[in-house]
Amino acid sequence: MYFISIFLIGAMLVFALLLKAKIYHPIVIMSTMWGLLILFHKMSSNVLYPASDKALLLITVGLLFFGFGSILEGYLFGRFQLKIGQKNILKKTNVNSYVLNTKMVIIIVIIAIIMMIPSAKLAYDYLKDGASLWAIRYILGSEIIYNRTISIFFSYVVNTTTYLVVPLSVYLILKKDKHAFFVMLITIILLSLHVLTKAGRLMLLYLLVSVAVVTLFGNKKINKKNILAFIGLSLGVLIVLVMVSDSRDTNFWKSMREYSVSSITFFSLKVEKFNLPYAHGGFSWYGIFSPIYNIIEILTGHEMGASVNNLIDYINRIDYINPSGETFNFFATSFFRFYGDGGTFCVILFSFIWGIICTFFYKKLCQNINLRSMFCYNLMVYGMATSVMSFIFADPGVVISLLLVYLVTKKDDAYEKT
Repeated sequence: MYFISIFLIGAMLVFALLLKAKIYHPIVIMSTMWGLLILFHKMSSNVLYPASDKALLLITVGLLFFGFGSILEGYLFGRFQLKIGQKNILKKTNVNSYVLNTKMVIIIVIIAIIMMIPSAKLAYDYLKDGASLWAIRYILGSEIIYNRTISIFFSYVVNTTTYLVVPLSVYLILKKDKHAFFVMLITIILLSLHVLTKAGRLMLLYLLVSVAVVTLFGNKKINKKNILAFIGLSLGVLIVLVMVSDSRDTNFWKSMREYSVSSITFFSLKVEKFNLPYAHGGFSWYGIFSPIYNIIEILTGHEMGASVNNLIDYINRIDYINPSGETFNFFATSFFRFYGDGGTFCVILFSFIWGIICTFFYKKLCQNINLRSMFCYNLMVYGMATSVMSFIFADPGVVISLLLVYLVTKKDDAYEKT
């Protein structure tokens, strides 16, 4: 089944390239990444349990329907007709530009930083007493999970603010905005507090994706200075990622292997053992439904989303991923999120919708490269990059930041008059 999966995914990539798809088209990104991951997983069969045929079939079908959704959106939906490889839309293009309300962004970030200080101080005290970041992650992580107020705060304030400000700060640096240095400074403080309190590296990966996307689309021309800036910033982020891994007593490259190919084994194990009620959309799209769940629970005291909580508990349970006894939990790929909502049917349906969403934002970016379109597609690229771990719309911070970017940006009237 490995070779069938690789062949079908490769065929989808070749089809997209024959239609002159850009390297940043959703089909190219997803098929290239997942084709390589499945190949690497096959090559790791001596250190990992192999994936079942059912798991590989679900991944392959999900990717194919992602591609179908992408092609359908690109050709049929909306008032714009965009061929898969076309860079600009020629019909009814509504060109405009947006400016950032920098003061509002600064206020939002400072509020998030102030609210993080108690957790950061607690983490610092643990660190001062000799605890590793790995230990701090699990100590504070337990408090975040089991304390409803803290959990809501991190989901709706800290994560949202981080998703919002990271690409915007990179954009301001690139544009040499007068507030760029200060915004980047408070962004670094926010990221540092995030790493200190959660010892996580995903936000640093988000920074790396943001640097790549903003550098690629932030200027009309990619010159040698942009390339050098991208390489320098990327190396800086990678060094920080390695340092955070070392402070957690883990090997960075081993962790990258675990977060990528090991999640395929974990997905396979969870699918084969699955016997829980389906969540009917709440597990995959938790970022959209969780605010509604929380409001109803606060007002009525009635537990909402019990099936979702059961599924979250299910992926939090560790499983052995190889004969030597290595364990793994939580990151079960985006396809398990879909599977938990409705089995194979939801893998097909939600992969199809995900392909439509990614291509919708890709098309918006191709239609008009501006601050909003660049921010939205940056999130989609990050979502595709982390689909091997989870589904991006299961995070409330992602959903809120997509709405918030429309609040902190406005049309540039001076641009429209030119």
